[in-house]
Amino acid sequence: MSSSFLSASAGSNSRVNVAAHDDFLCEAFDSQTVRALEKPLLDIGVPLMQTAASAVAATARVMLSHIDVELDQADVVVLAGGGDNGGDGLYAAAELSQAGASVSVVAVGRSLHPEGLDACLHSGVEIDAIDQQAIIPGCVTPSDSEESSERLEDVLSYIASAHLVIDAMTGIGLHGSLQGIPAAIADALGESGELPDRAALPNSMETHGLPLILAVDTPSGIGIDDGTLPGAYIPADVTVTFGALKPCSMLPPAAYVCGQVVVVDFGFDTEHIEPAVRATTMDASAQWIRLPHLSDSKYSRGVVGLVTGSEQYPGAAVMSSTAASASNVGMIRYCGPQRAEEMVLSRLPEAVTGAGHVQSWVGGSGGSVKDDDSQHRQIQDILDDYDIAMVDGTDIDDVDADEKVDESELSNNASQIRLSVNSSEATNAASGKRAQPCAVVDAGALPLLPGRVTANVILTPHAGELASLLASRGEDVSTEDVLAEPMKWGIRAWELTGATILLKGAITVIIFDDGLGNPTVITSGFAPAWTGTAGSGDVLAGIIGAVVAQNADALRENPYRIGECVAAGAYLHGIAARIASGSYQRGWTLPLLCDPHHARNFVQWLGDVLDGDTYATKPVLGHPIVASDIVAQIRASLTLLVENRVSYIAEIEEESEDEANTSADEDSEDMDDVSEDDDL
Repeated sequence: MSSSFLSASAGSNSRVNVAAHDDFLCEAFDSQTVRALEKPLLDIGVPLMQTAASAVAATARVMLSHIDVELDQADVVVLAGGGDNGGDGLYAAAELSQAGASVSVVAVGRSLHPEGLDACLHSGVEIDAIDQQAIIPGCVTPSDSEESSERLEDVLSYIASAHLVIDAMTGIGLHGSLQGIPAAIADALGESGELPDRAALPNSMETHGLPLILAVDTPSGIGIDDGTLPGAYIPADVTVTFGALKPCSMLPPAAYVCGQVVVVDFGFDTEHIEPAVRATTMDASAQWIRLPHLSDSKYSRGVVGLVTGSEQYPGAAVMSSTAASASNVGMIRYCGPQRAEEMVLSRLPEAVTGAGHVQSWVGGSGGSVKDDDSQHRQIQDILDDYDIAMVDGTDIDDVDADEKVDESELSNNASQIRLSVNSSEATNAASGKRAQPCAVVDAGALPLLPGRVTANVILTPHAGELASLLASRGEDVSTEDVLAEPMKWGIRAWELTGATILLKGAITVIIFDDGLGNPTVITSGFAPAWTGTAGSGDVLAGIIGAVVAQNADALRENPYRIGECVAAGAYLHGIAARIASGSYQRGWTLPLLCDPHHARNFVQWLGDVLDGDTYATKPVLGHPIVASDIVAQIRASLTLLVENRVSYIAEIEEESEDEANTSADEDSEDMDDVSEDDDL
């Protein structure tokens, strides 16, 4: 892989690098919170609508330039609703018309924002109403339903011939699906409840023809706070959102249809507000990569125990073991079938077989364990020790003899595994704590999960596996349901099991306890679509097992950060897949920040991004990969994260030194003042 790709992945462009370090661009706030943040600014007369509209107009110019259309040759259609979102669109329409574009506004409701409408009429913008009950000054409304239908057909016809459509039909006040005329337009222009059937390319604007779609705040028809696609909606090429990101721009499936997101900075103070959703970043992930210590041994660097693979799928053992071994730990222990063990040792002669001390477990990768009784018992034996009923209630030694598992019936290996888990607990016996190492439960181990488990159990299902897990707990849910509402069903799985949930996908969703009994949601969407290949999930399980193992001490100190640690593992997996495939495409793209006070810089920046000039080379789709290719690039990915963390530490030390020097200078000035006072 060329160094140019590595530098691009790390954010070599200075402006991209600045954005990557801005946590604000990786936090999303629900619509109620955004409204509360807007209110004090509106109360003192800050012109938020005009600021938003100017950003929309500037973005529209860049998009037209990207397709080599001069503004005075551009045909622009604005779909405007009756609320503030429509007002944003109307002010943008007026600004574009004044700059020379041919702009038409389609009123999709019965009214328009009065001041925005006035700006349009004074700028020569043509206004079309479709609803026969519309009351819009300066606009002739249809006389009956037949004329209304004819106008709708005419509108759809000239929308199809436009260069750019600005979607300002609905804003963050919409709950549920679109209805009436907006639904009809969205159904004709966009999609209806399903993702677009198109290739996953680095630039979504290359996947279809005209018109380009620019969404105002959010694409119309998507679930603002839950990221769903409840009905007809219009996929956007670019979404200009105001004040802060909304959950729909991070959560699948809605995030897939927002295109390149631009955040217009209103100066919200969000430092002490908990976001509804966070996206993990390179900075955040790098903090979970343990740096080497002078006193290190193989044990202090982390030991991963793996009960993976099976006679039918021995390759899963190799994938999970090699991934764990490459992910910055001191040792792996493999406990599995003979054939799989031999294959692991042939690839990793340094691996240790059999049970012993571990800082994490990885189990189940490699399909169903039903056909392998020994493997089944080993995994079940481990998971039993995470059963809430055993941790919070009666200890196994207090259970009646008739109810106890007959240890003599288990294989020696399974018995040793149980002893090794119990020995981990014994280290905390003096403090009365019962702390098992983190356990990653994948694929074939998911059906073996006890009713409720401790939060350091990490489930890593895909949508089908999560649906099966939920169905086994009485939920009426299908794979399609999970794909349609991943956050909802991920939270339900967290509620029912108590485990930390990692729901795999192009945007992976991680759900865990915040320490107060509430779910925290983090996403990771940095892997390319090429990652969907056999064994990729086995590699992910091994990486996560390694990341939690090397952070075992930190997680014992603060167990409610486990989701952040797991998200770092998902990020590492994604970056390795990107390097392996040479692809710039990914499930989620970092938003761009538009500072209204530096609009010219933003216009240049957005143009560079749409044209691919923020990378060392033009963005490319890359090439297919297999799981072992991902493993081969884990160390290169770790290098990026370690360099990032070292740079971060250096920055912190430099800031501390600057603060100390500033404090010393202030003290010196104070002493000078005292001397002068004494002289006086």
